[in-house]
Amino acid sequence: YINEQGGIHGRQLRVIVEDDQYQPSKTVAAVKKMVEQDKVFALVNVVGTSNLSAVQDYLMQRGVPVVFYSTGSTKFQDPVNPYFFAGLMPYDLEAKILVRYGVETLGVSKFAVFYQNDDFGKDGLKGAREAVAALGAQIVAEVAHSPADVDVSAHVLKMKEAGAEAVLVWGTVKHGALALMEAAKIGFEPKWMMSSVTATFQLPELAEGAAEGVYTVGVNATLDETDHPVVKSYL
Repeated sequence: YINEQGGIHGRQLRVIVEDDQYQPSKTVAAVKKMVEQDKVFALVNVVGTSNLSAVQDYLMQRGVPVVFYSTGSTKFQDPVNPYFFAGLMPYDLEAKILVRYGVETLGVSKFAVFYQNDDFGKDGLKGAREAVAALGAQIVAEVAHSPADVDVSAHVLKMKEAGAEAVLVWGTVKHGALALMEAAKIGFEPKWMMSSVTATFQLPELAEGAAEGVYTVGVNATLDETDHPVVKSYL
């Protein structure tokens, strides 16, 4: 569509896609290939905090801009990086929004945080801690997981035994779904409140019916918002 309108300042767009499989070592190889062999002008929609961290210094040295990167980690925004343009709101702000909604609208006072043990998850945990302190609520369990974990039964049991009325999830769609299914098995029924990372149609598919009632942060228009001017243009 953009090329048909004459491109951008006369330049025609060409899209090159590489899959790093959410593995930072593969991000490095893919990005170096695109920059040094394909001679890309910019990277678009790099996904993952650890992934982008792995190439941050390299891209800054090369002067390659990153547009609409898909991580809300504050490490790419503070201090301001002139080559990095965020596609998500900061994760700590997302957490504060969810905690406030939980306390003021849902009447929750006891939260658990199920977070990925890296900069991504820790930003969500930081925002949750600050929000509960300001709102007079409490975090009764802080439970970390690894991106490689495939069994979260112990994690979910710990949150249930702590008496959590709501669970904040700062992890991938996969781990959000695993937690939902495990909770359903043991009769754990908190309010589930998740980062925008899980705000995708994949969540109910992967959770096999256990995702009913999940709250997420939405930062973009969705395709069923057909009156939205950007959605109209896209469709």
